[in-house]
Amino acid sequence: MLLERGKIRLLPGPRENRNRPAIDALFRSASHAYRAQVIGVVLTGNLDDGAAGLADIKARNGIAIVQDPDEASSSSMPASALETTDVDYVLPARSRLPRS
Repeated sequence: MLLERGKIRLLPGPRENRNRPAIDALFRSASHAYRAQVIGVVLTGNLDDGAAGLADIKARNGIAIVQDPDEASSSSMPASALETTDVDYVLPARSRLPRS
């Protein structure tokens, strides 16, 4: 699944991190299409899926949110995102963003 400005494209592309559709490809395409308007959220899961794509979102001034690994049922995806990206928020899954 890839995003282009105003479109979602479903393509039988290559696997990334053993998955198709891959969250990193979705995050990267969203950051290219919408730049600073993108909010990426990495929730519970195994391995490091989402970490590279979330870093791409931050590189284009988007917002990065990661579930608190301590409360995730599988903490490696949120932990990997925290290791590779200067995230904006680390939150429990059931929370509200602080108002600015």
